[in-house]
Amino acid sequence: MPSPAAPRRGAPFLWRLVVHSSHYTAGSLLVTLASLISFPILTHAFSVAEYGTLNLIGSLLLLWTGLGKLGVQQSIARFHAETLAARRPLSESKFVGTVLIGMGATGLAATAGWILMAWFVPVAWWHDTRVATLLMPLSGLVLVRVADSAISNVLRAQQRSVLLNAYLVVRKYLTLGLVLLLIFTVAPGLDGFYAATYIVEATSVVALSIYLLRRHPSTDGRFSAGTFRDMVVFGAPMIAFEIAGIVLNLGDRYVLQSLLGPEAVGLYSAAYNFSDYVRVVLFTSIAQALTPIYARLYEEHGREPTARFVERSLRMYLMLSAAVLAGMTAVGGDILTLLASDRYSTSRAVIPLVVAALCIDGGAPFFSAGMYLQKRNHLIVPFVVIAAIGNIALNLVLVPRMGILGSAAATLASYVFLTAAAWRIGGRFLPLRFPFADLLKFAVLAVAMYGIVMQVSLGSRWLDVGAKIVVGVVAYGLLVLAFDRPARELAMRAAAGAWSAWKSRGLAPGAQEPTA
Repeated sequence: MPSPAAPRRGAPFLWRLVVHSSHYTAGSLLVTLASLISFPILTHAFSVAEYGTLNLIGSLLLLWTGLGKLGVQQSIARFHAETLAARRPLSESKFVGTVLIGMGATGLAATAGWILMAWFVPVAWWHDTRVATLLMPLSGLVLVRVADSAISNVLRAQQRSVLLNAYLVVRKYLTLGLVLLLIFTVAPGLDGFYAATYIVEATSVVALSIYLLRRHPSTDGRFSAGTFRDMVVFGAPMIAFEIAGIVLNLGDRYVLQSLLGPEAVGLYSAAYNFSDYVRVVLFTSIAQALTPIYARLYEEHGREPTARFVERSLRMYLMLSAAVLAGMTAVGGDILTLLASDRYSTSRAVIPLVVAALCIDGGAPFFSAGMYLQKRNHLIVPFVVIAAIGNIALNLVLVPRMGILGSAAATLASYVFLTAAAWRIGGRFLPLRFPFADLLKFAVLAVAMYGIVMQVSLGSRWLDVGAKIVVGVVAYGLLVLAFDRPARELAMRAAAGAWSAWKSRGLAPGAQEPTA
């Protein structure tokens, strides 16, 4: 039973979410900066059709990596919290070994499945000989990315957000540097891109695996078959969430490939990838920080404080999402064409629908919290299957009529359905009060911000985009501070913390000089 004071613990945990989210956001910004550097280079270096092939293969890698993880990555934060709370008879070192060894084995199985696919699927099914040619050499990337997921989620569960983000940033920039070196020298095209990716990702995974195993020397063995079995049982249904996202990603691209050709895939992928950069920086950062915190909060303080924390976090997420959707609607198309060239100008209409879909999908960690904590993830599986099938069916109906806009509309509809199902089922185990009034307020403020931004015109595309972003951020921030009390309180707390830190270093006016 939580203590009577436990419900008041929500604010400190919300602040912890802000702190860890800021770490993930900083890392994501640096990673996304590298992506933004490579985005115009790749869209210029590759033809539109080659860019479409790149994204089709990327979707296949996501699918097989998702199968290889077997949902275990979703279990890591939950079971790590139980291990620290001494609810499992194993040390943290043995837990880390169990994750790395177990997911290494499932990654090998998925790699074997990829090889069979590359061997037996007829070339004609891919509608592109380049895809068939690259499949067999890329099989090892499946194992590498499953192992990378194991490492990343162990660090996330340990709330070592600084180390995790340093690892992701260094890996991204090393990959970018080697990609540019190879595609412009000895291995132009997709061969150079994937060779560089292979070398850097494999080296990074091996190095960090050795670091983790040395940091956690085990005295009770390296692998717990029982714990890994429990993690698979818990996580396997959660693979449905990931596979659904992959099918939503792969399904629309394959329909576009078969109905409209690789150029349509390239146009759609450019808009989707650009929108996804925003998701990675803002939405994924919150989700990465959220799950380990509410898992620990639930183990230590119980259901009610956890529910209140998730509600406060959801409210903050909605505040951010409203601004992102309005802002991307205002400037997303301009930024896309500036980065990728006017060859991709027809993609700009896709951006508002895709961003809306990603905003809705980003709410899944909040709405599914009850299922996650009560280990009832299997209840969402039928809805995930319906969403995946429905997405492909909608693509088949809408793409011939609407082109790439039809794929975006199908994605949005599928995410709305799946998130609504997660909310309804998760609410049985962790009832959450949805802040409808706050959502309406943030939507109105976001529309006001959009109106202000659209008045900016400086006569230059680059200056217009830069000025609109600055004006939008400042305008929305001021509007939120003026009309939202919780946001003001959080801002005051952040300012007070910054002032205290500044003063403790002797930088504030009136602070004593530090002694020698």
